[in-house]
Amino acid sequence: MPLMIDSWKQHQDDQAKFGQSFASIETISIAKPYEISEKTHLMENVRDIPVLDFFTELAGGLAVDYADDYREQLKLFRSKEIDLIFCDLINTACHEAAHTLNIPFIITSSGMSGEGTTAPYINNSPISMDNPTTEDESLSERLYNTWVKPIHFLIKARQFLYQQHENLKSLGIKPVFPGELRYKNCIKMFNSAWGFEFGRPLGPLIELVGPIVPEKAAAKLSTDLDQFLSIHKKVAYVAFGQIVRATKADITLILTGLIESYEAKELDGIIWATRGIDKRLFPETIASRSNITYQVHSFFDNGQAGDIKFVTWAAQLAILSHPSTKVFVTHGGTGSIQEAYFSGVRLVVFPFFVDQIPNAVTVKKFGTGVRLDYRSTQEEANVLIRDVVVDDFGHFQKNVNKFRALTQIKSQHGPKRGADIAEEVLFTHENGLLNHRMDAKLRMSWIKAHNLDMHAVVTGILITVLSSVLYLAIGLAKWITKSIRPRTKVKSS
Repeated sequence: MPLMIDSWKQHQDDQAKFGQSFASIETISIAKPYEISEKTHLMENVRDIPVLDFFTELAGGLAVDYADDYREQLKLFRSKEIDLIFCDLINTACHEAAHTLNIPFIITSSGMSGEGTTAPYINNSPISMDNPTTEDESLSERLYNTWVKPIHFLIKARQFLYQQHENLKSLGIKPVFPGELRYKNCIKMFNSAWGFEFGRPLGPLIELVGPIVPEKAAAKLSTDLDQFLSIHKKVAYVAFGQIVRATKADITLILTGLIESYEAKELDGIIWATRGIDKRLFPETIASRSNITYQVHSFFDNGQAGDIKFVTWAAQLAILSHPSTKVFVTHGGTGSIQEAYFSGVRLVVFPFFVDQIPNAVTVKKFGTGVRLDYRSTQEEANVLIRDVVVDDFGHFQKNVNKFRALTQIKSQHGPKRGADIAEEVLFTHENGLLNHRMDAKLRMSWIKAHNLDMHAVVTGILITVLSSVLYLAIGLAKWITKSIRPRTKVKSS
């Protein structure tokens, strides 16, 4: 039975190679290779872009080549006779293609979002998720995030929404608004777990199958890095993924803080994965508080010389899993956080945008590391980095160890759980619907589902009883007053 797995690609075809290690999966690249960052200005000073402007521009970036993506996926699904599709949460072309062909599909994502995952105290909307919950928000912040921001966003995005509406119609698609209505009856499968998400009630179509960490990747350590980690016993690893653009000020702030810990003998080695960062953004030199000047560019691909090593590419999980790696300085991407926990490594999160910010909040909340803000002073950065590196009372490592157990346990069973869900959909759906999973309230009126009729009856009875008691009490009070009133004689003239 054919199975197609489709995920939103960051539009880098070099990612397709990772499918080749699975003999039973055919990897096909169908989308035009393009970078959202090249079609928009999102990555330029991304932290200074107001969140509403960011998501307005992101929506436009995701719409690039939408029609071609939709047609290519239609063509592929038909030609391969696909029975079930996995669509990334934001790959709307996949949603529409599956819906057009009436093929059941499962929504996938790294973090929970959408219907069935919400609660009044959870900030699930992308435009207000800087704080994952309302726990630390004031009344004014909650009012702004709940009412003002959504209205403001709709006003800003109205032109895009109108254009997308027309584009869908031109493709023969009947638009729905909001777009998540297209998959409201689909299973939403998230590569996450409690602890990565804050607790709340979930709907019957929500499945947490993660975090799934490819453990075999931990064995792929290059010879030179293996030797480096064997020689050094207290290593900090730095990596910011492939999308974010660190500035020279960011790099200087972090590298200086790490060098201060290195000089204090709290670290004996530093590995920095520089892929995606222009070498010119690294400062020529850094001077420590002890007046030692470091020639930063000498750290690039310097073989085994020295204790600070910059590499173009690194097997991240393999480095994190090595016992010499003690601290991970990361942008806070979900995959990076999961790999750090899987390996039991303390975290310094330096977030840039979107999910990285709530991930940093979660790390701080659960005590597995700290959040380093790009506006921090050098002294503040030095102190935060040292706190995690030294971990005086073992507080950070104790919490990390809990998450290591959680992540490793969940990762063992996640793939099997995901496969079970796929087979459940394949064998039990009726025209794409899983009737056995549908919330029972959908078969009732809104009034009955919320017991409003029952509450109304009880309220009516209570009002009647209280009114009767009040009426009797007033009558009794009048009778008693009349009974005890002294009789007075009227003297006739």
